[in-house]
Amino acid sequence: MPRPLAEQVAAALHGEDALEAHLRDELGHGEHSNARPVQAAAASMISFTIGGLIPFLGMLASSETARLVAIVVVTILGLALAGVLGARAAGTTPLRPTLRVVLGGMAAMIVTAAIGRLAGVAGA
Repeated sequence: MPRPLAEQVAAALHGEDALEAHLRDELGHGEHSNARPVQAAAASMISFTIGGLIPFLGMLASSETARLVAIVVVTILGLALAGVLGARAAGTTPLRPTLRVVLGGMAAMIVTAAIGRLAGVAGA
């Protein structure tokens, strides 16, 4: 593009709000990428509530040992589901994200159980 025309286009784009023009044209920010804190808070509330309720399904088992095993199994299945859904939402293949969520969640369960046992308040 010839320099005079480029200067004319730049002047037109920056005529009203140069920051908005740079955000839109160079960084791709627009109405679709604005922060939505209420929507984010609602999504967090729902996901944390559902995620926190999943281990309680294991409480349906009859004996204490069966409950412990059921809680761990149900929680791992819930982690796997969360990994698959997260990968699908991100538009990527599910294997690596699912493994990352499951292994991270299992590590968190092990650390939590170890701390509970050290503190003398663990059920395991």
